[in-house]
Amino acid sequence: MNNKLGLLLIALAIVSWGCGASQQAASVLHDQEHDERVREISAEDLALLNKEDSLLSIYRASATKYFDLLHTKLEVSFDWQKQFLYGKASIGLKPHFYSQDYLELDAKGFDINEVSIFNKDGSKDTLEYSYDGKKLGVSLPREFTKDELVQLYIDYVAKPNELEVGGSTAITEDKGLYFINPDSTDSKKPTQLWTQGETEASSCWFPTIDVPNSKTTQEIFMTVDDKFKTLSNGSLIYSKHNEDGTRTDYWKMDKKHAPYLVMMAVGDFAVVKDKWRNIPLAYYVDHEYADDAQAIFNNTPEMMEFFSTVLGYDYPWPKYDQVVVHDFVSGAMENTSASVFMEEVQMDKRNLLDYDWDGIIAHELFHHWFGDLVTCESWSNLPLNESFANYSEYLWFEHKHGKDYADAHRLDEMNGYFAEAESKRENMIRYHYVSREDMFDRHSYNKGGCILHMLRNAIGDEAFFASLQLYLNTHQYGTVELADLRMAFEKVTGQDLNWFFNQWFLASGHPELNVASSYNPEKRKVVVNVTQVQDLNKTPLYRLPLYVDVYNQGKKQRFPVVIDKETSSFEFEVNGVPDFVLFDGDQQLLGIVNHPKSIDELKSQYNASDQFMARYSALTALQDSVKEGHLGWDDLVLTEAFKDSSQTIREISLAFMESYKGSQLDALVAKVEKVAASDSKSMVRAAAINLLAELAPTENLDLFEHALHDSAYSVIGSALYGYSLANTNVDEVSDLFEKYDDQNNVNIILSLAGFYSKNKEYIKYGWFVDKIDNGGLETQWYLVQMLGELLDEAPEVQKEAGVAYLKKMGLEGKSKYLRLAALQSLLYLDTPETKEAVKELVKAEQDEDLVNYYSQMQFGD
Repeated sequence: MNNKLGLLLIALAIVSWGCGASQQAASVLHDQEHDERVREISAEDLALLNKEDSLLSIYRASATKYFDLLHTKLEVSFDWQKQFLYGKASIGLKPHFYSQDYLELDAKGFDINEVSIFNKDGSKDTLEYSYDGKKLGVSLPREFTKDELVQLYIDYVAKPNELEVGGSTAITEDKGLYFINPDSTDSKKPTQLWTQGETEASSCWFPTIDVPNSKTTQEIFMTVDDKFKTLSNGSLIYSKHNEDGTRTDYWKMDKKHAPYLVMMAVGDFAVVKDKWRNIPLAYYVDHEYADDAQAIFNNTPEMMEFFSTVLGYDYPWPKYDQVVVHDFVSGAMENTSASVFMEEVQMDKRNLLDYDWDGIIAHELFHHWFGDLVTCESWSNLPLNESFANYSEYLWFEHKHGKDYADAHRLDEMNGYFAEAESKRENMIRYHYVSREDMFDRHSYNKGGCILHMLRNAIGDEAFFASLQLYLNTHQYGTVELADLRMAFEKVTGQDLNWFFNQWFLASGHPELNVASSYNPEKRKVVVNVTQVQDLNKTPLYRLPLYVDVYNQGKKQRFPVVIDKETSSFEFEVNGVPDFVLFDGDQQLLGIVNHPKSIDELKSQYNASDQFMARYSALTALQDSVKEGHLGWDDLVLTEAFKDSSQTIREISLAFMESYKGSQLDALVAKVEKVAASDSKSMVRAAAINLLAELAPTENLDLFEHALHDSAYSVIGSALYGYSLANTNVDEVSDLFEKYDDQNNVNIILSLAGFYSKNKEYIKYGWFVDKIDNGGLETQWYLVQMLGELLDEAPEVQKEAGVAYLKKMGLEGKSKYLRLAALQSLLYLDTPETKEAVKELVKAEQDEDLVNYYSQMQFGD
């Protein structure tokens, strides 16, 4: 499962009201005046807190195994108008150990027509059962021992749209089965059907033991209109054409996996075939992206080869398909041999010049080892699935693009975790939680990936991957808890690793270190003092093995140390006066390190270090020094980073220069112009053009016009922005921008929208609405907020239409982020009508995160 809407730029909104994320996110979601208010706790608040305390007191044990689920055979057809599934399930089970005469299955919201048991001769006997809408209790005709097979038959109707809908940030709904545009009335959306099982929603469309420590082989017979293609786990054995114009496809998975990984997808897909070794691959997309599917998923075979090689365990399933669906309730899902992706993954080759989806593609693929092959036995142990999938993104980026690129990605992951840690710090393995959906957070994903990176660094690559190979071989097609992972690493390394697993997986928080370094010229020694300043009442006193690197005249001396006390002091004999000291030489620590350095030390660190994190931290500290007046802009030291090997550093160094006030403007502009014209990465060229738009727009009008012919949309978007600042003739700018009105790339749309909003071009209201209605989530999120700025001085008739539109989106928007954006846009307008609309939105909101945020902000008052 990939819960990162942060794959879109809307990452700056994700649950930021509860996690104090970035400054940018905070500016979107917080008003300082509101933050300073202290609200009296109401009786309702106390009741909610008491309820949560009660739920947190419950120990979330792994599900008790009364029966072992062995095989599931499903025969299904669909009523698209009613949005029903008609199912016949044949389920094979055996008592786990103790003899049983009663069986309970998960079956949510069904009409049960028949419950029977198969006899050895193939005949059936009807069974008595009880059903409460969630659990199907079956009375067996006698007591069965652990060596006896129970073969049940259940005829049922699943009605997913009649279920009470739940969900979480990661998985926004949990009704299991979704009919998309079932009556084909929406001409802009295909008719599709797909499922989403995680966490326990597969039982919304077939009866099963819907827990992660249950595993089954399966057969699915899907009967659909002959125009549709189908997809499920395993292999397509045959297709049979029926006399009524339907077709029955028989899919078979003969290796066992958890029920939450069982999937179906039905639709008029374009299917592009590929291959890795002898494993068939296929990419299911909308027809308009048939020519782009190979480019979107192009690296899949190489990823499969890389992961199979580095893990020492070949991809374990009979095929691998990837399908893109509409209105998906998450970013992506790792259903065994058939991953599902959100529609935003579909993009043309020109969009792929700016960014790709390799991170999410690698994430879901790696789950086929960690999550599908070896599965966490309970949701409390979810990091055994998600932390590995998160870290696979780093591994792939390191393999494909180098360590700098991978470390830039890890920095983003670390910052995501640190943002969440502002408001909550949880154990990685959590046996107490309010809802199992709470496990899908930046701890299980981001922090977990960073922990695995530290473990790899601590024991070395050879031991790390050998341990993973042992872990996979030992527990293949089974389930695990944290101790199983630890023991695999201990068996390979011969080390007791309880200290590592206890402090990182079984305790909350992270180290916060104050570091001071100095040089004693008489002893020719560097002295390093380290203090752990985290709250030791809530956070461990960490044991941190790492390196201290001392640089002198471009040469590095490395010293191993172990930080295991509240205060530690170290002395190192060195070759001469150090240029700088780099604490945590491998820059692998997940923690907050405060190590003050002089401007000269920071310059040396940037110039000498081969570590991305070290260069990045030096640059950001230099930027802070500039802001504080300790470093003059005329130094232009930061422009050296324009040539850095890391794309990320080149981008941020350009952004750092936006407020340049020095006397060397011409020299700076010349350097930026060179970057804009020649950098190999489109996002860097775009960043350079954005900087020129801020520093010298009128002087660069020709450059902006030339950049409008760039192949990359990001560059064109930046060029449009620059052109709007360089050309003071608003009519000319409007005429040019209208030529781009039909473009659907977010970079171009936002440049146009910014200009239209700033210049109050109310005639573009319809354009805004069209782009919002038909755009991706990222485009929608930005434009909904900009709509308020467009309309704040509009004629009353148009403003009323805008208020009605925003109110409708705030009430009916499927995404909570869009509902939030609609409310914020209404607040911008600040009229009596909008205040009433805001109250109505606040009152109608059901999402727990938004409800809490609105209450905190007192928006409904």
